[in-house]
Amino acid sequence: MSASSQFPSSMRAWTYSRRGHPHDVLSLQNVPTPSSTLAPNDVLVRISYAALNPVSYVLMQLVPAFVRKSPFIPEVDFSGVIEATGSGVSADVRCGAKVFGILPPPLQFKNGAGALAEYLVLPENLTVSKPKDMALDEAAGLALVGCTALQVLENSKLKAGDSVLVNGGSGGTGLAIIQLAKDMVGKEGRVVATCSGGNVDMVKRLGADDVVDYTKHDALHEHLRAEYTSTPFDAIIDTVGVQPLYTHSPAYLKADGLFLNIGSGFGKDTSVGSLLSVMWSMIQNLLWPKLLGGTPRSYSFISAAPDSKQLGKLKRLAEEGKLKMPVDSLWSMEDGLKAYERIKSRRAKGKVIIKVQEA
Repeated sequence: MSASSQFPSSMRAWTYSRRGHPHDVLSLQNVPTPSSTLAPNDVLVRISYAALNPVSYVLMQLVPAFVRKSPFIPEVDFSGVIEATGSGVSADVRCGAKVFGILPPPLQFKNGAGALAEYLVLPENLTVSKPKDMALDEAAGLALVGCTALQVLENSKLKAGDSVLVNGGSGGTGLAIIQLAKDMVGKEGRVVATCSGGNVDMVKRLGADDVVDYTKHDALHEHLRAEYTSTPFDAIIDTVGVQPLYTHSPAYLKADGLFLNIGSGFGKDTSVGSLLSVMWSMIQNLLWPKLLGGTPRSYSFISAAPDSKQLGKLKRLAEEGKLKMPVDSLWSMEDGLKAYERIKSRRAKGKVIIKVQEA
C-alpha cells in the first residue's frame, strides 16, 4: 500500500537513547510515523495497548547504544488494529482487523521500533486476530508470556498424572504456565506454584492445586525438601531464576526430572556484574560435570522464539477457555513511568498494560 494522507506524519512513543533505569532514560516523544509504503509481507498496526515485560527494563539498563538503533522504542507485546497491508499478505489479513502480536527482540534491536508507540510495522506472521470475547487490553499481554509457556511446556515432557512445580506463579508467564500445565497433567496430576500470600487465591483459581507462600519461608528449597521429598516433581519450571532452587533440587525433583529455567535471576540488581554472575551460574548448571560436584539433575534455559503457529495456538486456547491473561493494572500513555515502577515492584498480579490510544 502506498503512503496515505490518513496517517499522521508523527506519533507519540516512549523512547530512550542511552542505557539506564526507565525513570532516568525514558521520555515520551513525538517521532516520525512509520511509512505506510510497506514491504510485501508487512502490516502497519495502530497500537491500542502495549504490555510491559520485566526483560525490557533489564535490557534497558544493560544493552549499550552501539548494539541497537537510537532512539529506541521499548516493549514487544501489543494489541491494535491493522491500518495498512503490504501487497503480499495473506488474503485473510484485512485492514480494520483487531489483532495481537509480538515484535521479537532481534527485529526490534535492528529497527529500533517497539510496542510503546502509536504505530508499528512488522511482518504479518507476527500478528493474529485477537481471540473472540477477549478484550484488547487482555490480548496485549498474551503473546510473549504465552509463547514462552508453550515452549517451556513442550520441553517439559509433562504428561497426564505428572507433578510440576512452577516457581513465580503470579507473574504473567507463571500464570500462563500454570493454566496450560494443568491442562497437560489433568485432574490426576498436580501443579504446585509459589507466590506471595496476597496472590494465592488468584493462582489457585487459574489452576494450581497447591500453593506455597514463599514469604513464609526463609529458604524455599528447605521447605520443598521437607514437604516434597517423598513425592518429588517430574519437572520444575523456574520463572524467576533462583539458583539455590536448582542446586538443592535433587531433594524434591525426580532423578529423571527436568529443571527448566526461564527467569533472568537478576532480582533488583540489574548491573553488568549481576549479569556476569547469572551467566556463570547458567554455564555451571549446563556444563559442570556431576562427578566434580555438579547438580545431578537435567537443566535447561528456555528463551522464547515466537512464530505464527504459536500465536494461532494461543488464540485457540484462549477461545477454548484454557488460557486467560489477568490484567494487573491499566495505565495511560502519559503514565508510562508509573507503569514501569509497578512492574519493577514485583507485586503485579498478571500483566501491566499501557493504553496507547483508543482502539
